Amino acid sequence: MKALSEILLTLLQVWRPQRGRLLAGLGVALGAALAGLLLMSQAGQRLGQAVLATGGAGAGYLLLRFSGVGRILLRYFERLLSHDAMFRALADLRLWFYRRLAFGSAAGLGFRRSGDLMARLVQDVQTLDGLYLRVTLPFGVAYLTFPVLVWFCWQVSVALVCLEAGIFLIVAAGLPFLAARMTWKSEGQLLQLMGALQADILELTGGLREIRIFGGEKRFNERIEQQQEELYTLQACLAHRLSLIRALTAAFESTGIAGVLLAAAGLMDGQPNGMRSMTALFICLAQFGSIRALPQAGAVVARSLQAARRVVSAAVQPNAVPPGTVNTPAQYDLHFKNVTFGWVTGHPVLKGITFQLPEGSRTALLGASGAGKSTVAALSLKVVMPWQGQVKLGDVALDTIRDESLRHEIGWLSQNTHLFADTIRNNLLLGQQDIADRQLWEALEQAQLAEFVRGLPDGLETWIGENGSRLSGGQGRRLALARVLLARARILIFDEPTSGLDPETARAFLHTLNNLPARDGLTEQQPRTILLILHALTGIEGLDQVLELTGGYLSVRPCQNHGSGKSIPLTRS
Repeated sequence: MKALSEILLTLLQVWRPQRGRLLAGLGVALGAALAGLLLMSQAGQRLGQAVLATGGAGAGYLLLRFSGVGRILLRYFERLLSHDAMFRALADLRLWFYRRLAFGSAAGLGFRRSGDLMARLVQDVQTLDGLYLRVTLPFGVAYLTFPVLVWFCWQVSVALVCLEAGIFLIVAAGLPFLAARMTWKSEGQLLQLMGALQADILELTGGLREIRIFGGEKRFNERIEQQQEELYTLQACLAHRLSLIRALTAAFESTGIAGVLLAAAGLMDGQPNGMRSMTALFICLAQFGSIRALPQAGAVVARSLQAARRVVSAAVQPNAVPPGTVNTPAQYDLHFKNVTFGWVTGHPVLKGITFQLPEGSRTALLGASGAGKSTVAALSLKVVMPWQGQVKLGDVALDTIRDESLRHEIGWLSQNTHLFADTIRNNLLLGQQDIADRQLWEALEQAQLAEFVRGLPDGLETWIGENGSRLSGGQGRRLALARVLLARARILIFDEPTSGLDPETARAFLHTLNNLPARDGLTEQQPRTILLILHALTGIEGLDQVLELTGGYLSVRPCQNHGSGKSIPLTRS
């Protein structure tokens, strides 16, 4: 788990493009607060002048009007600037979070439930607006205007300065710290409960048909009701603790106001001063009014830091990879040399494996669930880097290749490829630009889906529904295959391509994979390199080699490729 300082530094780095707007919001908020203090000081002076019948009312009246109008305008622009800056910062954070998730989700890698991730993307990120609007702004303004309170109280008596400064520090520092300590653990539990509840609700609504078929609806409902009860109990506990903080805040605020009245009566230093005490009273009223919410902001600090911890921990991958600086080489054979890697420190999934995917070869990677097959795909895609050993494309180390360049060279079809609620055309064009219709139809022909699409009334403009609900399982998988083929990648990785398909559809889809033509622009001696990640070889033809993962170790056995007539030497690692 990252330290809080690292988490905050990560957030500041993400929000760095908005630092000008964020600082401008703080500056305007400070100006509005100073205008408010000026307004209250002038109000106190005018009231004192009216009571004591002294002069200077004309100049004071103009200053009073100026400060009043200025405060209104500054408050408006403060809200406008600060909220605009925060909305932009949250948008940047969501984009950063989503890109990190997309980057780390390759090969089916995801150790968190989708509902919990959605809660982090939506709810936890939204919670972080309080870190600026409800913490940074009010605390910053309060501490920056504190000298004004000290100066006006100094005009009355030293004893009043000590009293008011002490109360200010208790309310603006001590009570917020106490509130943060009291709510830290509960706020973390609250966010986890809300994420778990949202995950269960999403799972129930998304899989309601299957849950009802297997009689699990009652169990889901009971679990959701139990989580709701725990959530309400925890929220009630937090509300009770915050009510105690509010009571203490009100008590200290009343003490501060009483201190000014005692000073005005001369009960502190024996020298009553009506005019200055009246001004100090109004300043204290304004200042205590502005810091009244700071103790509760301590709970916001706890909630925001817990949310930041959840967001950063989900987005920041423990096996970060360098961006790379070079383009992919002309050679595209893929080498794994003594590669060791695991997702949990001290528990390697792959143990010193070595193999090669020659240019244009067809390879099957076999293994039981959890053997590390998808981990091989993740390493090939440069999603993660090995603990030991090296992965090369041609003669170039994979960690030195630019991500964008590598994505154009390696295509990946996962076992759970997502189809968007859009047209066939737009699903094919995902991530592509300037693609002609001829190329779209060529990709559909290779995926053996062109005849079906031509038979549709709207053709390429046919709406396929949420996650391709208007297509069959086989048609959806072929559409995803066409999208991968459209990228013109020289290396194709298929991760469990028949997962979730019925036997007949699976056989038909494997037939499509067995008959994939050579990549455009390459000769027949240089077809695409294909890696098939499978549980079994049923229905697979024309392989050059078969890799098998068992207990983290790899065995390689050659096959006679009916298409190329070449054989790959046996290697064991």
